[in-house]
Amino acid sequence: MTSDIQTITRRQFIANAGIGLSSFVFSPMLLASRQNPTNLKDDYVNAANTKQLFLAATGDSQQSYGMSWTSAIENQTATRLTNFRGHSVDFNPRHSNFAILFGRRPSKQLIRIQIPNNKIDKVVSCEANRHFFGHGCFSHDGKKLYTSEASLTNEGKVKAGEGIIGVRDPDTLQKTDEFKSFGIGPHEIKFIPNTDTLVVANGGLLTRPQSGRTKLNLNTMQSNLSYVDVRTKRLIEVASVPESKASIRHIDITPDGTVAIAMQFQREAAGHNKTVALSASHRMGNDIQLFEQPETLISQMNDYAGSVAVHPTNRVAGFTSPKGNVAAFWNVDTGRIIGYHSFSDVCGICLTQDINHFALSNSRGQIRLLDVISLKEKKEYRRSYQNIRWDNHLTSMTL
Repeated sequence: MTSDIQTITRRQFIANAGIGLSSFVFSPMLLASRQNPTNLKDDYVNAANTKQLFLAATGDSQQSYGMSWTSAIENQTATRLTNFRGHSVDFNPRHSNFAILFGRRPSKQLIRIQIPNNKIDKVVSCEANRHFFGHGCFSHDGKKLYTSEASLTNEGKVKAGEGIIGVRDPDTLQKTDEFKSFGIGPHEIKFIPNTDTLVVANGGLLTRPQSGRTKLNLNTMQSNLSYVDVRTKRLIEVASVPESKASIRHIDITPDGTVAIAMQFQREAAGHNKTVALSASHRMGNDIQLFEQPETLISQMNDYAGSVAVHPTNRVAGFTSPKGNVAAFWNVDTGRIIGYHSFSDVCGICLTQDINHFALSNSRGQIRLLDVISLKEKKEYRRSYQNIRWDNHLTSMTL
């Protein structure tokens, strides 16, 4: 244990948070329960034996919307304009040099960009009676692309507003099939490793392209986490949080299938001023476990967790809050708060390719790296790009 890591009680944490979350805190009691990552190296640059890139949707206007990427080592950047606001990025495991950018909800477009040639390879619009929700993922073998969508019309057993999971050809990006998401407003979707079980974060919020991001069903919204067998298209299990106005939006999954859950609380529809959990975890067959929620920290997060990334071996999950200017970290097994890092308008979070660091990004074009064990920032790797405005999510890849 190094001398610059502080021990802290829950009461001390709350007291520190009350001064604006200006310093990092860490509980040494949690260290013993966490495994060190494999192949841990002290020097991030030496660990990256190939060129590592960070990618994200970028821009703050119709003229600047696109996808940007930067080399973590060489500090080089590139941007490809798209004319629509993107949300998340994913890669086909068979063709990792091609990135898919999904349009921000509610959107009608997704785009494939060739990396690093900076060329638009394909642009696809969804059907007239569907719209995207900003996320998608590939099957483990890369032979199918799944997209979170919604129906705009009543069609047989599918009702208007109902969540849909589109199944698309990985090469043409055209839809070949679809099935229900078993909820409204499916957002982030991911597979449990080595299974055909797709985990769907159904946010519960009804939106329409013609009304933008206006939430149309706040009084009746009901969020859930659904587990769907993509072979049979059948619901395996569904889980919900006690607070119906807590919208499950973003997820990440450990190798053993533990789901880290990031939520956004719809305070205007709740009718109360109670502190509501924004982070949780779930394992199939169990109830959702709400994490420890220090009141002052959650108040500063302003009911909004923007992204989540969980380390595969030390079981630490990072949650960003751009409204609270903070990234906070919990242990996914115990639900105990570990620490936080103050960072203006932080929303993007991912692991570096060597899984030695959490990478954070914000709308000011900045990227920071935190050591996954100590959660201390490696200030020598700070990056700032004046002409880039990183959007919600951050992704890493190597060439």
